[in-house]
Amino acid sequence: MKPVARYLLLGSIAENSLRRELIVADTAKRRLLRLQLPADTEVETPTYLDLENAAPTTDIDPARPEQIRATTMRRISRPPKSKLVTSVLDELSQTEELPPLFLPGPSVAYARFEASFPSVASLALHDPILEPQLDGKLLLGFLWHGQRHHLPLTKELASHFDVNTSVGGRKWKLVRDGIPSYAVAAYSAPFEGYCKKWIIALY
Repeated sequence: MKPVARYLLLGSIAENSLRRELIVADTAKRRLLRLQLPADTEVETPTYLDLENAAPTTDIDPARPEQIRATTMRRISRPPKSKLVTSVLDELSQTEELPPLFLPGPSVAYARFEASFPSVASLALHDPILEPQLDGKLLLGFLWHGQRHHLPLTKELASHFDVNTSVGGRKWKLVRDGIPSYAVAAYSAPFEGYCKKWIIALY
């Protein structure tokens, strides 16, 4: 019998890559992982996934050491409760003693990665503000260790918001079911020698 494990799907990222990576929480081992799939794979989050023979990739990327592959993926029709999702994100949330995603700056040189820290993080949000840019991108601004940071939303996540002015405080109820408490952030695949930070999900 093939080994099957259940994971919590939180979001996905396909920026700078021909492959989509699903960001999943391994709730048994309390860690965030990246599951490689074709870039045109459609996903709905949050949801449960059953993965057969999930294992680390053979070619470990120092910038994305959590990558895994699986022989079979099956979605579970029963969606997880929102309290369970936020509980998992709270338990896995990154300390504010380090910059979001552990290294400073909106992007990091690929040469700096040594597979020694995660490429995915749960960020507890304080005073989050959605900020549309002139180039059409959306930034998420938030306070982190007393300073305001700004990270872009992936194209997929940004497509869920139709805004042309900043959204913060009570205005969040106009675009979602309230103020987000957590963001899931991840580094992109390397492009021109750099890995960029992205917000891939809000909860």
